Amino acid sequence: MMSKNSYFNKTFFKNLMKRFWIIGLGMMVSYVLLYLYPIYQGASSEGYQYYAAYLKGSYFIGNLIISTIAILTSVALLYFYHNRTASTIIHSMPIKRSELYWTSFIAGMILMFVPLILTTGILIFYGKTIPLYYRELSINHCLSWFLIQSALIFFAYGITQFCGIITGNLYTHCILGVFFNSLPWLSSQFFTILKSAFTYGVEEPSVAFENYSTAFNYVLNLEKWLTLRTIAYLTIYIAIGISLVFIAYFIYKRVKLEYIGSSVVFDRLKDIVVIIGTLVLSSFVTFLFISNETSIHTMRITFVIIGIIDSFIGYYISRMIADMTLYVFNKKNFKKFIIYLVVFSLMCVFFVFDITDEENKIPKTGTVSYVTFSSDYSGNQDVKLNDSDTIDIIHDIHKDILKAPHNSNDSSHYFNITYHLVDGKTLTRSYNISQECFDKYVKNDMKSLYTNVSYMNQIFRNMHWVEVSVMNYKDDTMDDTVYLKEDDFRGLKYALRKDYETLSMDTISDAINNYKYSIEVINDADYVLTFYINKDFENTVTYFKKRGYKLVAKNS
Repeated sequence: MMSKNSYFNKTFFKNLMKRFWIIGLGMMVSYVLLYLYPIYQGASSEGYQYYAAYLKGSYFIGNLIISTIAILTSVALLYFYHNRTASTIIHSMPIKRSELYWTSFIAGMILMFVPLILTTGILIFYGKTIPLYYRELSINHCLSWFLIQSALIFFAYGITQFCGIITGNLYTHCILGVFFNSLPWLSSQFFTILKSAFTYGVEEPSVAFENYSTAFNYVLNLEKWLTLRTIAYLTIYIAIGISLVFIAYFIYKRVKLEYIGSSVVFDRLKDIVVIIGTLVLSSFVTFLFISNETSIHTMRITFVIIGIIDSFIGYYISRMIADMTLYVFNKKNFKKFIIYLVVFSLMCVFFVFDITDEENKIPKTGTVSYVTFSSDYSGNQDVKLNDSDTIDIIHDIHKDILKAPHNSNDSSHYFNITYHLVDGKTLTRSYNISQECFDKYVKNDMKSLYTNVSYMNQIFRNMHWVEVSVMNYKDDTMDDTVYLKEDDFRGLKYALRKDYETLSMDTISDAINNYKYSIEVINDADYVLTFYINKDFENTVTYFKKRGYKLVAKNS
């Protein structure tokens, strides 16, 4: 007699293990080829340090393969009983849905975690017995790797399981499983591209969202071994995966038998999937059409026109997959397409036409704690500025750049400005402008920055002597390199600063665009500061000659 609260069926479990043992074997082979064999081979060489880094989570191919196996495991086990033919047969037998679901889940966990546990044990054995070149493979390292792999498996399996329950079709299960596993990353990239394409200067991605949106993204950015913070985040990803498994079970108990086999078993959910699919398909295809446009105004018009056309095609493809038929444009679906166009229009208003005026947003001086400024005019270094007068000059330069035309193909100079606000937030803008725009709009305020004592102090304060090389150039090729003595560095800073303060911006710009020499300073943080000079930098050139350095190219 069947138990009222039964969640496991021994016969069904044996059947699953007999049919899908190949998944466990594939998982074990993957761990051997991706981790065990390379670490064993590299244990006695310097190359081991790279394989040790793989255990930390930064092994892209390894993470991708393991996540893919987790997705395929969910698809294979779920489709075995959650399809129209199998469901009709199984539901006529004395077996409950709870038994089907949880027996399948237990089988999947065994197929994936037995190889993982075995591999972890072998890694611990490696650390105890094999003389490693780089450092000991400690139990802490192995457990860290085990937790990382667990997070990858549970997260990918949980999302795919949820997608599988809302579908009753193998193909849509696979498509939605892969799609929703990558949806957070796709969303981040989509809105970043959308914002950077139509909002001048906004190019930075949402790093926090991109790095933490999925377990896959998070482990790729791990820099340390197991810490309390790492454990907390990985536990959250595992909890999300397990929660989705329980949500999928809750839905599975309520799916009507006649809907199993449909691409999506709930109509409302089907419409949401169709809208997301249409938006992704149409938008990325549209980006291909506007990628060669240089004028933001032209890009906006093109995006709207091509976007509407691609939306029709994307909606047809998404609806065709959802409804499993070629005939999708009836009166009901056409109304839903109109709703999608309204959503698309709202997206255009906020992102394409910048109704919030994000492009021209410049924080007030009183709200700014400090500014980080970088340009080819600042030695290609990040200069930290907190003086109010200097910040006002940065504001003026920022406004000058926004006044300049945005569609120039000639991007001779770059400017990166990051405002660090008093409330802890940051606002970053990156610009590339032509020499013509620089001369017409930015030159005067840039000269004000060069005569600003606070700015110049900060520039030359960052020049800590480690290694200074002076490159001689002729016809865009390097002829010789002169290395500066430590005793001569202080005089160089004085001469170079005097030139920057006295020369006109036209002369400085000409030196950057047509430089004869470049002075490269490697500071304490191994950061290279580059200053471009020519014969007009009289104080610097004279100083080099007085100290016995020949700044004449061999072939000149």
